[in-house]
Amino acid sequence: MSLPVMNPPNIQLLIQGITVLSIEEAAKSCQLGIVNLAHTEGHGMIITVVKATFDSAQGPSYELLAVMDRNTIKGDMTLDLRGSAGGSGIAFYRGSSFSRLGTGNDPHDFRWVLNVQDEIYLKEHLNISKDFRSIIKINNINDATFYVPSNGVSTNQLNKTVQGQTSTVGPVAVKIGANFPLSADASFFNGTEELPLPKPNTNDVTYLISVAQSRPGMPMMGVNDTRLYERVIDGSGTSLGSISFSAQSMQAMVPHMFSPPDAACFPPSVTQPLN
Repeated sequence: MSLPVMNPPNIQLLIQGITVLSIEEAAKSCQLGIVNLAHTEGHGMIITVVKATFDSAQGPSYELLAVMDRNTIKGDMTLDLRGSAGGSGIAFYRGSSFSRLGTGNDPHDFRWVLNVQDEIYLKEHLNISKDFRSIIKINNINDATFYVPSNGVSTNQLNKTVQGQTSTVGPVAVKIGANFPLSADASFFNGTEELPLPKPNTNDVTYLISVAQSRPGMPMMGVNDTRLYERVIDGSGTSLGSISFSAQSMQAMVPHMFSPPDAACFPPSVTQPLN
């Protein structure tokens, strides 16, 4: 499967940082939980909606439609795509083969996104708490593709410790992208008001929606962001026992000014609803 090129997509979603993604293929919908970090310093929470217009002669122009942060988000949100019936639903970009600890993987392969339910806890159902600042539900999804954007795989390894034994999970996606075409007008409801996203008459307009909750710059020495997921994802009752994550330290870590954040700050996925 090749990475589909929309020229451009009507809506492009970018997810980064301490969030949890749940995709319901049969229902053609997904949920993005923004982990509650009210008592945790260092992680910026921001959602932006930008209208990008592409002109072949003058280049792109951008209009900022909305900015939301941890102080202005008022409860759960909804991105209503209002798609027509039919379509192929949700697709995941996958390369010809994939091995998290191997070589030659496609950098856009969705399998870089760590599915903690299937890959870590090996459990059909997890105890997911309600410790979310907000849950964004995206519904009426048709002909959408989820993938890992460029520069979206961690520069180091993620480890797990089970019953005192540590092993390497491998690199993980630190960004998730999704492209959505529009067959009708869409809207983004931010909990208090509705932001219309009218369907463009031509393919020269894209709505760019960014959801980010990550630590900017280089990771702080001695800070393990992965512990934050334990407040939301509880794998207790599994035969594996207690599980904890950590990011493998690197002696010569390159400054992250121009590279993705390390594996401690990543958006994992689960296969069950968040609420």
